[in-house]
Amino acid sequence: MDPKYPGERRGKTPHVLDTELTVLEAAAEPGEWQAAAMAVVEAVTGVRLDLPDPSAPRLLEETIPDDPRAPSALGGVDPDLDVRLRLAPEPVQTAVIHRVVNAYVTATGLTDEAMVREALDHLATGGGHARRAGADLTPLLARLMDDRRDEQGAVLAEDHPVSRRFWAARALDEAIPGRTWPDRLDAIVNAPTIPGDMWPALRAQIKTMIAEG
Repeated sequence: MDPKYPGERRGKTPHVLDTELTVLEAAAEPGEWQAAAMAVVEAVTGVRLDLPDPSAPRLLEETIPDDPRAPSALGGVDPDLDVRLRLAPEPVQTAVIHRVVNAYVTATGLTDEAMVREALDHLATGGGHARRAGADLTPLLARLMDDRRDEQGAVLAEDHPVSRRFWAARALDEAIPGRTWPDRLDAIVNAPTIPGDMWPALRAQIKTMIAEG
């Protein structure tokens, strides 16, 4: 039954609570049915619905779910920016990715690499062959990955200049049109690390781009 319409009852025993529902049927004035419904609950269960005692034990009828995982690595680093970008139109997402990747390359000095300049041209124009442009970065990525290992073979810290160069080149590779990755926004997952002190200003620019888009 709907407590707003206690006369409309369904089920195998629609009249089993006729006596208890009398108070609910009498609450005809708008806004009074909630209190009457609580009175019915008290009458049926014998439990008085006082204000909850904060120190009393509680019985939860539902399991509290874990926080949902963000759909991309970016969501785990900057969930606010991740949500804003996912709600933005595709052209805005693309413009943001291009802006961040260019900032990566500038901050890490990768513009000295000819293959990086070629990939940046491809990124800006969207022309050429995506597979060839991506493959051209493979030697650079391999070299930078080797450079990330010290004499003992351990990988350098993420904030090390060589590590930052590697992730900047990887982001450029991911951002090239036609490349297939689990989530295109992961190209900017290292934005808080690679640009360094430039990131707060760059993030503010991104938020403006999203708002205007």
